[in-house]
Amino acid sequence: MNLLIDSVPKAIEVNRERYSIRTDFRIWIMFEQLLLDDSVDDSYKLDAAVKLVFGDTTRKPPINDDTVQAILDFYGCGKAVEGGKGKSSAKDSKIYDYDADDEYIYAAFLQQYNIDLQRVQSLHWWQFKALFCGLTDNCKIVEIMGYRAVKLEDVPKSQRSFYRKMKKLYALPVSDDELAKTNEIEEALLAGKGVNDLL
Repeated sequence: MNLLIDSVPKAIEVNRERYSIRTDFRIWIMFEQLLLDDSVDDSYKLDAAVKLVFGDTTRKPPINDDTVQAILDFYGCGKAVEGGKGKSSAKDSKIYDYDADDEYIYAAFLQQYNIDLQRVQSLHWWQFKALFCGLTDNCKIVEIMGYRAVKLEDVPKSQRSFYRKMKKLYALPVSDDELAKTNEIEEALLAGKGVNDLL
């Protein structure tokens, strides 16, 4: 698939059958939020994801590994996304969050593309992601993502204090589960205990 010469897909293919799906960016933002939400049980996630992706249509593929992979491939904008099970390792290095950064993302699209994400009737997920990836450094969200992504060990010592402050200022919110786990690790370290079982 090439965004420059091919039409964006409006369906997924499972076992040589095509199934229409909902393609608007809002649906797929909710899909991503659902995938990354540790408070939602995995068995519920699959049902909720299927409802999001297919809507009220009566024609759905059988829900199996092939269907899950086809959904994940669409979510990945045509680039294979591995395994629909388990926790995402990408979550550990997240540099944006659609809830925490909604205002910055909204402002960036308006500033750079003159696209009002509140008023646009429909914007395909793949187009939204391409535009998001194409945001330039003069957008605040790109600056913030840069602070979150920087590794302090790669920054000259003279600048580490500044980047440490920026990382703290723009840190993404931590879930209650993650906070409890961090506190548990800190307590174990302070007590001189091992943390292997906690990691």
